Amino acid sequence: MTDKQREQLAKQTELQYEMQKAGLNLVDCGNCGSTLIHETMTRVGDTYDITCPFCQYTSEPCDFPDHFHEGFEQSAEFNNL
Repeated sequence: MTDKQREQLAKQTELQYEMQKAGLNLVDCGNCGSTLIHETMTRVGDTYDITCPFCQYTSEPCDFPDHFHEGFEQSAEFNNL
């Protein structure tokens, strides 16, 4: 993977942070792996669960990891691109 490709992937994390500032988050379902957008606590209050619209799995936000996160572009899965 080239440095330019890594920079482009890192930009995805920056954009996700911008979404979070607006009260939205792009996450992966901890059950089926689908990617979904949900409203953050900033928009809906203190305590809440997330429900995956694809498999109906409902759980706490900790079971729905961010789709993009700081440093993901350094992951070994991108080394062979």
